[in-house]
Amino acid sequence: MTAARSSADRRELGAALQRWAASGVGVVRVLDRHGFGTVESGQLLAGIGDGSTAGLIYLGALDNVAVPLAIKASAAPAVESAHVAEAPAVAAGLACSGGAQLL
Repeated sequence: MTAARSSADRRELGAALQRWAASGVGVVRVLDRHGFGTVESGQLLAGIGDGSTAGLIYLGALDNVAVPLAIKASAAPAVESAHVAEAPAVAAGLACSGGAQLL
């Protein structure tokens, strides 16, 4: 991901958080991880009850767990484990497979 793209993604995430703040928003971040190679720290995914999301965690490779968790977290906090196999991880642009604990 280029620096310009990363900056645009963060602005989009910030704007979504401002829009959703009054109605309740769930924010997902990585608590712990193993594998994946080198990844940018501080990644967030936000979601609200209607299914809208903003942000990205590990180039979308964890979306099958992170997106429902963000939506669910808009009502109550939760923790989930996620694992990505080698082929989907590499297809997303990560160095290798891995697992993560998401909050």
